Amino acid sequence: MKKSHIILLLVLIFAVIGFFVLQSCSFSLALVRAGLNIGDVEDIEHSYDSVMKEFKVIKTSSKKHEIVLALVTKDSMGFWEVKKTSEATSVRPNLVGIAWIRSAGAKRFTHTENAIFENEWHYVYYGTNAAKLIEFIPGQIPCNVTVNIRQAGQKFWIHLISFSEPDVISNINIEALLKENKCIPF
Repeated sequence: MKKSHIILLLVLIFAVIGFFVLQSCSFSLALVRAGLNIGDVEDIEHSYDSVMKEFKVIKTSSKKHEIVLALVTKDSMGFWEVKKTSEATSVRPNLVGIAWIRSAGAKRFTHTENAIFENEWHYVYYGTNAAKLIEFIPGQIPCNVTVNIRQAGQKFWIHLISFSEPDVISNINIEALLKENKCIPF
């Protein structure tokens, strides 16, 4: 083998190794590029969208904000990217929310009918000031909305999912409901 072929082979080998190293570190690199703390990551949702692209909704922090929710997606090459963030504000320092949409498919009876497309509407709220166990009174959450609550002491997250119109879920004032139920302080 010629010396130039050996050098080309070595360059290709290092390029392939470099690609896989970058790919395996891309989640942390995406967070750093977005100014987020890689040492403070908590997965809230880890799933696939309607075209089988992987995504995560995470709780993290930044230099300016103690609570940051981020929607992070993986592209077809296997590299992660922060698509959307939501930070705590001075008005609501202990409760942060983020929303996203997923296609839920289509339905029809025959192939000649127009399909009815449905979407999943997701809202996640992360809080750090629970005063008691998070609970909702029957009737506070509409019947076509699913609620998933995870709580550990004062920290909690609430995941709302609806298959109806987006107005149904976006009109739910979680902060007001939590205060009404004395789950968080006024």
